[in-house]
Amino acid sequence: MFRGILSCPLCSKKISGSGSKGRSKKYFYYHCSSSCGYRVRADQVNENLLSGIRLLKPNLEYTPIFEDLIRKIYSKLYEQKSIDKTNINRSLHKMIERVANARELLVKGIINEEDYLSVKTDCENRIDILGTQLNDVYKLDVQQKQSLKKLTKCFLKSALIFLGTDNSIELKVASLFLNKDFVYSNADFTSHLKDEVRIVYVSQYSNTKENFEEAEVIKNISKEQQEIISNIIEIELIKGNKISTQNATKVLSFLLKLAEICISIKIKIG
Repeated sequence: MFRGILSCPLCSKKISGSGSKGRSKKYFYYHCSSSCGYRVRADQVNENLLSGIRLLKPNLEYTPIFEDLIRKIYSKLYEQKSIDKTNINRSLHKMIERVANARELLVKGIINEEDYLSVKTDCENRIDILGTQLNDVYKLDVQQKQSLKKLTKCFLKSALIFLGTDNSIELKVASLFLNKDFVYSNADFTSHLKDEVRIVYVSQYSNTKENFEEAEVIKNISKEQQEIISNIIEIELIKGNKISTQNATKVLSFLLKLAEICISIKIKIG
């Protein structure tokens, strides 16, 4: 799962991964390709890191921001679905008109019954498909109203994100939470977390390396996003942490990506 992300604790080179056949089954290891000979059981590393993520609990001050991002994402999804609904209804009317026209041609003797039935069957099949698509649009509207509390629970308890998901989702979540090219150690899990994740999930956050001389306005950020960034900086100030605009922007990006993952899982399994 983390091949190409982990670094060797002995020589700092990138760790690879491979399988080794045992007596009864195949075992997988992360191992260094250099002469240092470092290797560790892959299942133990994976479970240690994923378990650490599952146990994380966020600072509750970030819950309203997460819920607001969920609403905004759903709003955009529903806006697109509304456009789809208009197009689907238009297509449905066209199929119904096509059948009616074919029936009229049959009555006038311009086409035979075989041609009419062919047109009718084709249109009925397309109407079934369009009906399913239209139903999905209405389901999203209902889902938007019912899912906010459930999705917030995923934020408050990370373990819920992993229920019913596959390895690709686990890797996406892990990549979102963990530093790139980190040196694995089972002693201090929080040291593997990205700065923005530690801000959201870890009460004690070290800001000694922050650069506060940066420009306060980040390019390509909307006014709405700037307000959220200011809110994040204020939340941390109240907690006694001073964070830079850059790190506050990273926090926003993290929360947005996490919200998108939670919604995609809900749409997939909900």
